[in-house]
Amino acid sequence: YVLSVSEAEEPNTIRWMSLNINFLQRLVPLGLTAICTLLGIVGVAMIVRMVNDYSAKGAAFTIAAANLIFPTAAKAFVNLESHSNEGSKQLSLYFKIALFRWVNTAVVITLITPFTSTLSPDSDGLISKIYALFFAEITTTNAIQLLDPVGHFNRHFLAPRAVTQDAMNLYFKVEAFELAER
Repeated sequence: YVLSVSEAEEPNTIRWMSLNINFLQRLVPLGLTAICTLLGIVGVAMIVRMVNDYSAKGAAFTIAAANLIFPTAAKAFVNLESHSNEGSKQLSLYFKIALFRWVNTAVVITLITPFTSTLSPDSDGLISKIYALFFAEITTTNAIQLLDPVGHFNRHFLAPRAVTQDAMNLYFKVEAFELAER
């Protein structure tokens, strides 16, 4: 006989409300959220294809915007799933975000470029589209992080007008982030 022993999870990572859920009750929401992720990929790919007909740079910025917006939707999807621990939840979120970003960034741009113009030096070529995509990713991600309108409003307008020190400190809290997103 072989004893199958594994190290216990940390108590603060266990999702206590999801422990008594059977396999089928875990599998159905997981499958539905996976289908929603795939539908999101297809929807964004169709939008990028339509925008690409007008402008390659527009398609690049559409991809960059979708890559910024989708993690919020993925968090909502994952919150519908049942996971026994936080590691499982983060893994599900990571796979959804990674699949979405990988397909939109690498696969869609390749599929919308005709094979005959792959090496073309003009704006219809793959190299120029990849350049536009890198530029869009660099500018949009940094611009959103630097602008942070909600954070600036909280810190510079609401915090100085708070009645107590504790209320003011709440306005300086950093936005929560998911490990899977980073």
